[in-house]
Amino acid sequence: FLVVTRNICFKNEKKQERFEEFVSRLEEMKSAIKGKNPYEVFAYFGGAEKCSSIEAERIYKEFVKTNHPDKVPKGTKQEIVNLCNEVFSIVSDAHDLLVNPEKRVELERKIQQADANKQMKAEELISQAVPLMERSKFREAYNLLKQAKEAYPSPMVQLYFFWAKIKADPQ
Repeated sequence: FLVVTRNICFKNEKKQERFEEFVSRLEEMKSAIKGKNPYEVFAYFGGAEKCSSIEAERIYKEFVKTNHPDKVPKGTKQEIVNLCNEVFSIVSDAHDLLVNPEKRVELERKIQQADANKQMKAEELISQAVPLMERSKFREAYNLLKQAKEAYPSPMVQLYFFWAKIKADPQ
């Protein structure tokens, strides 16, 4: 009897550990993919930087096998079910955009437009920072260039940023 009871207890403990690992993995996934574009979502799962629709389909099928909301055990807390649904929704939406040719073209256009906007913002900040540097106001220029570097870290932004940083704090 003791052996049977002990065996059941250990099995239940292992199930609980696996479930906790599952929840932890979902939380990690959510924080890693939330707010990312579909390419970044699939890159998280091992896809190429610009994964093809075939690669997205393969990764999605693997994801569904282990992370589908139907895999959550009955009686699980609603917050965990919601977490699973949210992660599944993010990945499903990304999958839909990457495998549908029309939606993929629109996605590419939006990504290029967002990139162009970031570049324009960085260039505007540079155009404000360079005159400050010419007047030896390196600390102010550094702060602007730091924003430019965060917006669009191009080689030119990096060069101005480090130049202002060295001049602002020569140590």
